[in-house]
Amino acid sequence: MNTTATTSRVSTVQGRTPREKLCVSFCHGLGDCSYFAHLIPLYTARGYDVEVECTADKAILFEAAGAKVIDKGALVEHAWGYPSQPTHGGHGHFWQGSKLGHNISQSPLPNIGPKTELWDEYCDTRLDIRPHLLPRDVETARRYLDPLQSPIVLMHTKGNTGQTRKSLPDDVALQFYKSLIDRFDGTIILMDWDNRVPRLASHRVRHLDDLGECGTGVLLAMMTQADLLVGVDSGPLHASRFTNIPTVGLWMSGHYPATYTLPREAQLNVVLEAHTKQWNRFKRIPWNLYEHPGDRFDPEIVADVCQKMIAAPRYLDRQQLAADIQLQQFVGQFCRGRGGNSLSQYADRNRSFDVVLKETSRRFESPTIIETGTIRAEEDWGGAGFFTYLAADYVYRRDGHLHTVDTSDESCRFAREWTDVFGAAVSVHQADSVSFLQAFADPIDVLVLDSLDTYEPGHAEHAQRELEAALPNLHEQSIIVFDDTPWNAGVWTGKGARAVPYLLERGWQIGYAGYQVVLWKP
Repeated sequence: MNTTATTSRVSTVQGRTPREKLCVSFCHGLGDCSYFAHLIPLYTARGYDVEVECTADKAILFEAAGAKVIDKGALVEHAWGYPSQPTHGGHGHFWQGSKLGHNISQSPLPNIGPKTELWDEYCDTRLDIRPHLLPRDVETARRYLDPLQSPIVLMHTKGNTGQTRKSLPDDVALQFYKSLIDRFDGTIILMDWDNRVPRLASHRVRHLDDLGECGTGVLLAMMTQADLLVGVDSGPLHASRFTNIPTVGLWMSGHYPATYTLPREAQLNVVLEAHTKQWNRFKRIPWNLYEHPGDRFDPEIVADVCQKMIAAPRYLDRQQLAADIQLQQFVGQFCRGRGGNSLSQYADRNRSFDVVLKETSRRFESPTIIETGTIRAEEDWGGAGFFTYLAADYVYRRDGHLHTVDTSDESCRFAREWTDVFGAAVSVHQADSVSFLQAFADPIDVLVLDSLDTYEPGHAEHAQRELEAALPNLHEQSIIVFDDTPWNAGVWTGKGARAVPYLLERGWQIGYAGYQVVLWKP
């Protein structure tokens, strides 16, 4: 077999640069075809006219990518191979270990540049299937869905290949149906072409047999009209990239989003923590990972996640629903206090952070947050709150900016490493916090004071000096947060022991008080 795709010079209009014709055979499943289609625009943007030989049911995918579909003539079959290196166990290098990233510039396709440089462009490629859907397929999907109670959830729980590895076990799937319809008033459609999934006798659980024929065109049309897709690592999950449908991916052991799927804003990927813990902290942001405890899916937990994907977002907008649910897990589960300290037996940062993010979203479109005292220990959610990372994720999604300041060179290096994934949304400053706040020239929307540990002498006085330095840049809508400031025996203690009474005397009010104190003006 030839090792390079067939190419030839294509004649063009006089005065224009000639283009190369690239002809390749790609006869793979729906999932692989979906991602190869999204790779095609990288080649067309660099002067190639791409022709693809494929099975008839996949033609619509390649047409949406701007390729010409041919019946025959391609001399080279694309193997769509796997990478030799494992998933990268560290920050960045997201293409490394990705089956999809591996095939950038990979034979039989021409080399158009390094994978590491083209990965982001590949991830950012968006193909809209709607202009390519046949009217009869759109009408068929509408005829199927219109009589059903909404919202409508398309559910695909058995893979077409590698079924024993990819599929949700039948007993879990059946209980999942029950748990989900108990949480909403809509309809589940079981996307099962081969009568392999368990069924449930209910007007709100339908099988494809109840509806009719469902080829690729109708499937894609249904995705454009339904409210949620839930799928395992198989064709429908990956084809959802051609649409805007909110999607929940369920990943069994041995199948990992960073290997088999491209990041997608509308897709939440639920992974089993017992099998994926070593990678999740490095991959969670691009792939919107939601960590499921244990090594087996609990139908109640999965149903809760799906119900959240149907409900309104808590912190972000509807277009970032998957990231919003990930933020909800960070706040509600990861930040939940696991123990006490010398100040209090319980730290409820999960509740105060929830108040802060909700109120910030209500008040500001693109918030500026300043934090004094940055993160310094890996995944320290329950201990110290891991707020630098949490706030960085939040402002990254909200087109805002986080400034975090600390005197420690080691802590600043650690914070830069852990927030690098958020790019320009975060600035880490090694400086004295009071001097930094005095020199800061822009309005401060949210001020989080957490710089001097409470076992250090003068921590309350230091927080007071930070507050006074920041006051000129605070405004009528500003929010102030003091960490480590519980109420005890009639007085405020900890970092805000002096500053909280100072603010209350000057007309500020408490928005929330627990282990942290959150204040704003009436």
